[in-house]
Amino acid sequence: MRVLILFLYLFSTAYLQAQTKPDTVATGEFTIEATRIHKPNLDQPVHVSRIDSARIALQKGMDIGDVLSQHSFLYIRNNGPGAASVISQRGFGGEQTRVLWEGMPINHQMLGVTDLSLLPAGTFSEIEVTSGSGSSLYGSGISGTVYLKSSPQPDQVSLGQSVGSFGNYITNGSAGISLGEFTFNLKGSTQNNENSYRYYDQSTGSVENRSRGAFENDQIIGGLNWKKNNLSAKSSLWWSRADHEITENIYSGPGSATQFDESVRWVNSMKLYADNFVWEGKIYLAKTALDYFNPDINTESKSESRDLNAEFSTTWFFSENLELNGNISGMITEVETNNYSEIKSRKQFSSGVNAAIIPIEKLKIYPAFRLDHYSDFGTAVSPSIGFNIALIEDEFALRGSVARNFRAPTFNDLYWPDGGNENLKAERGVKSEVGLVHEKTGAVSFSQQLSFFYINMDEGIKWLPNSSGRFQAQNIQEITSRGMEWSGGISTQIANWQFGSDHSVAYTRAFISEERFSGDAAVGNQLPYIPQVKYSGSVHLAFTGFSVMFNGVYVDERFTTEQANEITKADSYLVFDATFNYSRNISKTEISVIAKANNLFDESYSIVRFYPMPLRNFLINLTLTQKF
Repeated sequence: MRVLILFLYLFSTAYLQAQTKPDTVATGEFTIEATRIHKPNLDQPVHVSRIDSARIALQKGMDIGDVLSQHSFLYIRNNGPGAASVISQRGFGGEQTRVLWEGMPINHQMLGVTDLSLLPAGTFSEIEVTSGSGSSLYGSGISGTVYLKSSPQPDQVSLGQSVGSFGNYITNGSAGISLGEFTFNLKGSTQNNENSYRYYDQSTGSVENRSRGAFENDQIIGGLNWKKNNLSAKSSLWWSRADHEITENIYSGPGSATQFDESVRWVNSMKLYADNFVWEGKIYLAKTALDYFNPDINTESKSESRDLNAEFSTTWFFSENLELNGNISGMITEVETNNYSEIKSRKQFSSGVNAAIIPIEKLKIYPAFRLDHYSDFGTAVSPSIGFNIALIEDEFALRGSVARNFRAPTFNDLYWPDGGNENLKAERGVKSEVGLVHEKTGAVSFSQQLSFFYINMDEGIKWLPNSSGRFQAQNIQEITSRGMEWSGGISTQIANWQFGSDHSVAYTRAFISEERFSGDAAVGNQLPYIPQVKYSGSVHLAFTGFSVMFNGVYVDERFTTEQANEITKADSYLVFDATFNYSRNISKTEISVIAKANNLFDESYSIVRFYPMPLRNFLINLTLTQKF
């Protein structure tokens, strides 16, 4: 039945593709931030996907993980509403994916990952996902980059209220004011979710309720921009707080663990445009606190991470055929926790250079080189080279890249009691990709990207028993990942009607490629919780203030153990969501009503085995926006 539904969905999508227009079609009218190569998508050397503010605005009640799952080729490993949500990209985990906010890394220093469940989608204005040129541009990271932006919305004030299933209440608001050379913006939200949701228990054959999983999340993000002549400055401050109950698997009982997260991040930048140069300086300050408490096992883990990062860069536009960018940065990180015997710190110095070279017409070459020195494990050198060949001017290009990447050990890898290993080296990886990009604008606009990739990582960090039988972090793992990614969208407008459709599909074969110990039975098996096939797509229809969007996500079956045991395999799933929106302008006031139906066909599924996802559920949002 699910295969039939997917076939009909794709068929209807294909029919609309002759005359459709989603908000997220990438047309070359924007430049990419996530690669440090400030060129249109058509000129990039790597696969880049963009989720714009119009699409994000419809995702009421969702976090960044939900949005990425629905609108990109990324697989998001989610333990359920309000629980941890972590990226998997090209077969690698959240530790190997660099998550950036306004160009600054926000991966947790102890854990290495970014919990996307803590990041409401409405906090951000734009998301870019890229395989990237790797560490040569942004440092630590093997698989790719997720870049989050918080752009101002000037001259308007809005207030919204959402009410959803399972006791989910979200209040959000924003304000933007322009005064001469200054632009001020403020955005905030508060969420209270009881999370006592319905799920289908296959063992009992009945619908049950998750009795625990309450979630509170508060966010405030503000910015001040100033621009005069050839000088501009920007300051952004982001405070977040989350307090939630930790759900156990359905066969372990409700549990009693809780977790509290709080962070403050502040980034300041200044740009100077002078003749053929652009100079930019950035200062980033961050403090992140985490408190995990489980009275059942008498465990409490408290930690506070503090970051100071300073970066200076310059871009030299030597000619139309040569653009050169150089940057240096220094970062100091401290971690204070009751898990370590003392405060641990890390000092990092980085310098890099990248260029855009056009040696002949229609050929662009992107070399890059970066050196990172860490006080705790040494030096990493990261070169890369990319190319883009215009096969049809402003429409069709062949592109590719090769990069040498690394991933720094986390603080827990190095210092966790009875398991951390201060002799660890950085993970190393070689990544290559080649692909095509095709874009065309007009009465019917469309874009599509096709990429083939190969990644080999050695010195991978894995916690395994050492010679004394104690689990310890070791540089013992080699992983190979290869596959294909395709994404595309098509759009048009006929009179007052707009039609749109966009899709992405990824095939990933990721496996342990060398024995870690004699007789390693996991060699050659697909890695746990890495689906070979993942698809997401949407169909969008709009007419004079009314719009409807259908989303579909299919995830192939996943193994849950390294031994690829068929008995413990997690089933494939296909989930559809629907969003209805009505907006009306009365003078300068806009009234918007959004109604969402999630898991439209009541699919019984789990992303992580024994952590069931909700059955059909609903959310409605009312937002008033006053424009000046």
